[in-house]
Amino acid sequence: MRKYRVAFLNTCKGNILTERERKYRLYRLEQETKPDSPEPIDAEILPYLKRINRFPFLVTTQSCCGHGEDPRTGRKAHIDFRSALSVENTINKIIRPFSDKWINSEVSLMTESERLRYVLWLDNKEWEKQLDSFIEILCNVYTTEVKHKRMRKNV
Repeated sequence: MRKYRVAFLNTCKGNILTERERKYRLYRLEQETKPDSPEPIDAEILPYLKRINRFPFLVTTQSCCGHGEDPRTGRKAHIDFRSALSVENTINKIIRPFSDKWINSEVSLMTESERLRYVLWLDNKEWEKQLDSFIEILCNVYTTEVKHKRMRKNV
């Protein structure tokens, strides 16, 4: 299965999330929620991932709820995602509002095999509040995008 996953993801190049990649990543998320999964998802963060992945313009790729503050592991809460919006719109409409609200948060842009991935580094104690804020931002973006599509359709 691992070889197939790498081979498939190698076909998903570019900065913009495609519907094909989105479907694949949602399938992988479903597989990783099964009890016998070799790469299980943190149960605490799963409800947030499900809410985030309802938005058609974004999909999560990795996550961690931080597992406390053990300095030996250095684990920090985070969610990684890919976006179907342009890089400019993703930064201006999603990343910037999140960073403005959570001043101490960090955001990384990662490229892996020619795919742009956004990483929100979250506070290990406040990650739930931060993800609620992130989802609120996504709701605003979704509402705006739907309104723009309707306006363009009516023109």
